Formats: sequence, structure tokens, C-alpha cells
Amino acid sequence: MAFQEMLVPLVRSMPEGPLFRRCTGWVTETLQAAGADIAMGGKLHTNFVEAGFPDPEMIVLGRAEAGPNSAVYDFLAGALRSLLPVAEKMGVTTAEEVGIDTLAARLRDEAVRQRACILPPPFVGAWARIGARQ
Repeated sequence: MAFQEMLVPLVRSMPEGPLFRRCTGWVTETLQAAGADIAMGGKLHTNFVEAGFPDPEMIVLGRAEAGPNSAVYDFLAGALRSLLPVAEKMGVTTAEEVGIDTLAARLRDEAVRQRACILPPPFVGAWARIGARQ
């Protein structure tokens, strides 16, 4: 049995720019409004044990991104693009406010100007063998 989940609350930009803060806020608010548990990665151990599985082995993996050639800006804009219909439906933001077609470029400009290091949400992996030989 294996699962991998994000820890959305750990996304960071250092320093944090206002556009980055708004973008990650829109993503977080939309996920929560839709019923997603944005901290599920940190709950995998508890969920395994409560479901009757053995204590899982676990790992956390993440990236650090910076500079004008990083793919993180497209990643963040792409995540918001996919969530935008739900964000609008839930009243989190509007397409006009987001400006999705230029969002990646604006995130890039802000981060490069600030020499920011962006830490996308890390992934937590958990796995356990069921009925395996010891």
C-alpha cells in the first residue's frame, strides 16, 4: 500500500512577494472550499494506522526553485488555471483578478526581481507492506 500527498501549507517564497502570496492563497482557499485536506501529507501515518495497516515507512521530497528559467512559475499558474472554474464558483477569486494568461510571467518577474527562492509544496510518501514476510 502506498500513498503520496502534498503538504500545501508548507509552500513558501523567500522573500514572499504580494503576487505569490495572492496566488498561493487562491490555490489554498479553493482547495479547502472544495473539501480537500491541504495538510494530508502530514496525516498519512495516522491514516495508515487508523485504517489498520502497519506503521508506514515515510519520506518527504521537495524542490527549491529560483531564477528566470525555473519551471515553478508555470507550475503555480497551471495549478491555478486548473482550479480557476472552482475558485470562481466558490467565490474565491475571478478570472479577471487572476489574469491567468500572464500569471506565470508576472510570478517570474516578481521572484526574479526579489531574488526569491520558491519552495513548492513538498510531497510526503508513505508505504507499508501488508501480509509481507518479515
